[in-house]
Amino acid sequence: MKLTVLKNHVPIDVVLVDTPDPSERYEIFVGRSEDCHVRIDDPLISRHHFVLKNVDGQWLCEKKTQLGSVTVNGQ
Repeated sequence: MKLTVLKNHVPIDVVLVDTPDPSERYEIFVGRSEDCHVRIDDPLISRHHFVLKNVDGQWLCEKKTQLGSVTVNGQ
């Protein structure tokens, strides 16, 4: 899966994430923390900003912080 990281609507990074079998349930954590699967080194990003969840073959995005915003496919 490819994640495009935007800041002020401008792409700043593209992250390729290896995903296991899509039929399995799993989570990908995104943030500044070293224990995140995808690390974004920016002071405006929370340590655990959001998590992508694969549930029954569908991706869900769950924001983990009250700060900042998370936009998925423009929404």
